Amino acid sequence: MKPSNMLVDLETLRITALLDFEFTNTMPAQFAYDPPWWLLLLGPDIWLERYSKKEFLACYVPKMEQFLRAIERIEAKSASIKGQSKELCLSARMRDSLED
Repeated sequence: MKPSNMLVDLETLRITALLDFEFTNTMPAQFAYDPPWWLLLLGPDIWLERYSKKEFLACYVPKMEQFLRAIERIEAKSASIKGQSKELCLSARMRDSLED
């Protein structure tokens, strides 16, 4: 930690927050809609070196469906998403990305 990782109250000079940027990444929002590769714990490149695309998809698609159903349950409960069109939800955008 260093001073650039801290937020300080200017009146009291007390530290109000510590920021950990180790895993921070900045990129266009569209990248958030990509289906997560880590659902199989190995990258697609490793899978495709050892197995066929068909075998990869046979393992990946059921896990992705499970992941999307979990996101949909959370979206259904979220007050910030209620009233929002289904097309704008993360789960719908991930489904579209997977199909494309």
